[in-house]
Amino acid sequence: MAVEDKYYNPAKLKVGGIVSVNTIDYANCIFVVKEIWQWTRNINGNKRIFADYRILARPHDGQDVELIVRVIPRENPEKDCTHHFCVLRKFFECNYDQEEEREGILRTVNDKNGQLVYKEGQPEEERFFRIHTPSAYYCDVAVISDTNGDGKVEEDEIHHEKWNLWDYSRETLDEAGQPMIEYLFVQQDLEYKDFVMWRGEEVLPDRIKV
Repeated sequence: MAVEDKYYNPAKLKVGGIVSVNTIDYANCIFVVKEIWQWTRNINGNKRIFADYRILARPHDGQDVELIVRVIPRENPEKDCTHHFCVLRKFFECNYDQEEEREGILRTVNDKNGQLVYKEGQPEEERFFRIHTPSAYYCDVAVISDTNGDGKVEEDEIHHEKWNLWDYSRETLDEAGQPMIEYLFVQQDLEYKDFVMWRGEEVLPDRIKV
């Protein structure tokens, strides 16, 4: 059994595998699966697991494109619709030495109303709201990667990290003027205290092709 199949891997992808994302923005990109992250969090005493597929495209005529395909089980799954597939792009990151930025993010995620406001008071203001609890999810993350580059993931290449996670969403309009839900995830590495934010939209599962 491949190591990837011993962890939560609902899309059945392999590290080093080729993936396409059939959306307007990424239809011409060929992605490689660089890592799989298995997130484990507790919600009301129940263990909940979801997967991140961290994928990278390197077009010959452009900049690298780094995405996450986040696959989360549905609370009320149907036969042909068992998971949410969210395509996320990096929105913001803040390293340990950027103390002022880190403190600002901490104030934001601890807002008692559960809101995150980007460009507050400006015409392009964006207001996101926590999806569930106002507090952070404390998560154990198993990082599955081919660290030695031999084309195969071994058990001793898996390592675990601790992260805090805050999830937000907002109602907005897509490029065609149709209503949609946009997601924003704020994540903090608890060892190094770095922050990273990812934002994006849910797509139909058949948009992700192996």
